[in-house]
Amino acid sequence: MSQASEGSVWYFAFGSMVNIVGLKRRGLIPYESQPAFIHGYRLAFQLGGMANLVPDAAATCHGVLHHVTADMFKPEHMAQQQQEHPEWHSSLPSDRYIRIITAGLQHHGVDPAWVQHVAQQQCVPSKAPQQYLKFPEPELQDGEVLREFTAEQLAQYIGKMTDNKVVTACGHKVLEIDVSPAPNAPHVVYLRDFMAGHELSFGTCRNLYEPRLPPLEVPSDLRQEHVDWAEDFVAEWMNKTRFKARVIGRLLGPLGTAAAPLPQP
Repeated sequence: MSQASEGSVWYFAFGSMVNIVGLKRRGLIPYESQPAFIHGYRLAFQLGGMANLVPDAAATCHGVLHHVTADMFKPEHMAQQQQEHPEWHSSLPSDRYIRIITAGLQHHGVDPAWVQHVAQQQCVPSKAPQQYLKFPEPELQDGEVLREFTAEQLAQYIGKMTDNKVVTACGHKVLEIDVSPAPNAPHVVYLRDFMAGHELSFGTCRNLYEPRLPPLEVPSDLRQEHVDWAEDFVAEWMNKTRFKARVIGRLLGPLGTAAAPLPQP
């Protein structure tokens, strides 16, 4: 292990951050990375199936040690997040999440026995495309037409919430999202500040890396597979938050129009 230079830290990753693609999409480019393990902790999947370390004197957890700048990783932010969630409940990880972790572990040469251990974790299976949720198109009466939005018209809704409603888009579908059923939900501010007035497929697929999808670096890389996967994710999220969404229009232009990166919620 090289000596960390001033202004840098060694970060032990054990979840999705072991994956180099996931790191890159968060703006983290390590100076170097190497296999590592930590005694006295066991790997657990909690708080929505996310990886966490739980104290256990008899356990060992393997992962990847990344050498990064202090600006890339700020430990105090992680401590603050944990303090905001004092109760941690076990829950199954997704198949996608497990695949991301195991691919990263293999890439960095972590002990194969540990890779197999992670790969064999019970998880929620990924959906086949024909199982994806869709936002239904409205049933139009004779003579009615679905409103068309340009990127500039959609942008008029950026950062706005009116009567507990925000307007956003997923692919070519323009959505009105009603948060009235859960107006105090923690994600309402995120929805208004970062999702309103934008197309969501690009940001969703960039944040939530799915290795089975085609590579995605810029909005022009968007394909229908990305949009379909993102629409399913957003629809599932709506169900969990109890927000209500309906299609109110069609976004004009090629896929990727009005797309914007979404920060991690």
